[in-house]
Amino acid sequence: MRSKLTIGIVLAVLAAMVAQAQEPFSFTTELDVATEQGGAVLRVALKVAPKHYLYADRVSVSAEGGVELLPESIPDPVMQYDDLLEEETQVYNTDVTLTYRLGGQIAFPFDLTVSYQGCSKSPMVCFMPQSKTVQVLSPGEAPAVPGPEDPKSAPLAELGESGTRPSTWRVLADRFVIAGSAGGYLDAAAFSAFLDDPSAGGVAGDASGGGGSIWLTLLGIFLGGIALNLTPCVLPMIPINLAIIGAGAQASSRGKGVLLGGLYGLGITVAYGSLGLVVVLTGGMFGTLTASPWFNTFFTLLFIAVGLAMFDVFTIDFSRFQPRGGGSGKTSLFLVPILGALSALLAGACVAPILLTALALALDLYSRGNAAGLLVPFLLGLGMALPWPFAGGGLTILPKPGKWMEQVKHALGVLVILLAIMYGYKAYSGFTWRPSGSLPEGLERALKQDKPVLLDFWASWCTSCKAMDKTTFKDPQVVQKLQGFEFIKYQMEDPSQDEAAEVREYFQVQGLPAYVVMRPRQDG
Repeated sequence: MRSKLTIGIVLAVLAAMVAQAQEPFSFTTELDVATEQGGAVLRVALKVAPKHYLYADRVSVSAEGGVELLPESIPDPVMQYDDLLEEETQVYNTDVTLTYRLGGQIAFPFDLTVSYQGCSKSPMVCFMPQSKTVQVLSPGEAPAVPGPEDPKSAPLAELGESGTRPSTWRVLADRFVIAGSAGGYLDAAAFSAFLDDPSAGGVAGDASGGGGSIWLTLLGIFLGGIALNLTPCVLPMIPINLAIIGAGAQASSRGKGVLLGGLYGLGITVAYGSLGLVVVLTGGMFGTLTASPWFNTFFTLLFIAVGLAMFDVFTIDFSRFQPRGGGSGKTSLFLVPILGALSALLAGACVAPILLTALALALDLYSRGNAAGLLVPFLLGLGMALPWPFAGGGLTILPKPGKWMEQVKHALGVLVILLAIMYGYKAYSGFTWRPSGSLPEGLERALKQDKPVLLDFWASWCTSCKAMDKTTFKDPQVVQKLQGFEFIKYQMEDPSQDEAAEVREYFQVQGLPAYVVMRPRQDG
């Protein structure tokens, strides 16, 4: 008997915990008899779970049957700053009691409707708006208990074409298998991990990319930087640049030549490294640019022009922008790194494809939590700068310009044209790709194309949904991954309304935002 009682208590506690996890907000009512001030007093006690909050402007209490609620004590909400929306919001983040004095035509019992909507801080999930009705009895009778949700609420936003049968989407959805789901605000790294492995539920794995592979990648970037010196825009300019700074054959001593060459290379390293830091640390701005189809169109045209120039369709010669005159051996040490940085920028026509690729890799690594992304642009610049101290000291470590450069130039031309095709495809995708706003149409299109589906459930009252649209869904890595999905945004303003309730139950949506990945069934 005792064991059964213990089991019963444990089950009751677990049931209470589950109920609390599913319903972080609740309320009770209390009615006092008439006071000296006259009239009965009604108290509505709102319970707010830890790390949750209610929006003050979405808390309302109303009575029916001619009963008036005269506010007597309404606590002031607190101002809470939302880091994602970047604005102050009035909220109740602890339990609060609203006190009203009853007036008007009071007749017991009467119906009382309490409405509210709130979110959790971690994870960032916005819960469905609630509108619950209780019956208030006369003083001394049993206390009121919240009843079922009030079916009366704002109409559901129109979904798809008018006249679409509610059962259409379900017939189509049954032809898919759900690969995984996630909810709440997810940053770009976590959302990308969710798209890669939906069964993980949006938990980002190890972003390092593997210890061995990342070091090989960084080594490849460094060697690529050295190879940039063999491009037609750089190698022929090396003797000219050495003469300008008074290094190489013009150096008064080998030691000073090494110093001048090293300072010149330092300017190259700082130029590319600083550019990379700006791109990586302001990844949102650069990410928005790289996700823009206009940005990709510009670089498509640029790379086509550079590629054609490398096949001698026309000539690009940046040596004419170099200062004229030989080196005097008295060039200011402070000026030498500046000249190195300028030369790196003037060589941009040939190195831009490699530089942009390195910046994209740096941004991708850093966005996934790998600090090695900060090293990528510096290593590219360091590789390009490495030969300059040796060349400045008069050591011959680079080959002399010759006919062999034509073959290198043509090989680089092929690479640049391929990059132009890649950026052209990204531009085309950017102009043509749009999220689908119709659930049946999106599912049908995915079936025809044998394409996976990403469902994004959102609402205008969901602050985390707005944050996702403002940040994660604008991230270039996420935008690129979404192009492999039929992306359907489903607006769920009122989850209790007809089709929305059915959709919510079918996909087990507990809060917003919510994401579901589905794949077409292979068995038809």
